[in-house]
Amino acid sequence: MKTKLFALTLLSVFAVAAVAFVGGDVVKGDSTKRASNELVALLPDSDVVATGNVKQFFGDALPRVMAANQPMLDKVMGHLNVMTEKTGIDIRKFDSVAVGAKLKGNDLSKMDIDAVAIVRGDVSTAALLGLAKLAGKGTYREEKIGERTVYIFKAGDVVDKTVTAKAAKTGMADHLARELTQEMAVTAYDGGTLVVGSVDMVRATLSHTTAVSTTLTSMLSNREASVFTFAGRMPENVASTFGLDADGLSKNIDSIRYMSGSMDVGAFGMNVSITARTATTAQANSFGKLLSDMRFAGKAIFSGAKRPDQQLYGRLIENAKITLRDNDVSLDLTVPQADVDKLVAMIK
Repeated sequence: MKTKLFALTLLSVFAVAAVAFVGGDVVKGDSTKRASNELVALLPDSDVVATGNVKQFFGDALPRVMAANQPMLDKVMGHLNVMTEKTGIDIRKFDSVAVGAKLKGNDLSKMDIDAVAIVRGDVSTAALLGLAKLAGKGTYREEKIGERTVYIFKAGDVVDKTVTAKAAKTGMADHLARELTQEMAVTAYDGGTLVVGSVDMVRATLSHTTAVSTTLTSMLSNREASVFTFAGRMPENVASTFGLDADGLSKNIDSIRYMSGSMDVGAFGMNVSITARTATTAQANSFGKLLSDMRFAGKAIFSGAKRPDQQLYGRLIENAKITLRDNDVSLDLTVPQADVDKLVAMIK
């Protein structure tokens, strides 16, 4: 039963999850794409890569979408203002970010992640490094990598005590305690670019001995001004991690070798695109049929719905488009601004 419910709701979850990245007007031209490509080119070998247009998200996207939920917008902006006051850093001045992550192991429940973020924007990296040393409470150490000085400190030194208290209440204390014993590294790449992450990934970034694979870079969105893009390899046996039975659904999920996606925004609303790449064309055809069957079932469930929220879910499923090309199965969803407003208004 759990497997069947998962199958019927997966498509809707794909649609609803996209709300977190809804945004505003598209910026014309390819300057943002060039900036993201430059940062990705600096990343070391990674299993997952993501890029974000920070300035567009905070400057255009977030205010537009959250206009339908003014209390939440005020709360988010309030937190940003407090962080700026306490640290002297306004993250809204960043232009773009690229993140690379290495996955250690294939079991999602036990997987460790080493990540690095490269951030570029109108900000003084000297001030950021000064803040990093202050956050380390004097316990940081310095390491020279090439011509750059890297500042290394424990992650736990920069986490507010209230975070660990909340984690203890939610059962995450053990995991968080393990993570907070890890060391973080930060350095200035140039006058407007900061590199921060695990020590090994920062070292790999500065050494330039490896790079992101062409498979992942080719799967990143090439649209002019995506607010968010990602591409990554899928761990093995993902279905079993979620407790799915060894049936058609789990086999289709485990056939996926890579995932990629993007979120584009404009006056029309938003468009979310997710692509799964399987090992063979036959597997892609099987997974595509599964998604089509799920879409058909979802349409049947919500057809004739009376409740406004169910009608909304029905429109999301109706608007979802599934396409196959060789080993790739793509799901594209366009959400009109009116429906974006309705989705955001549901958030409490």
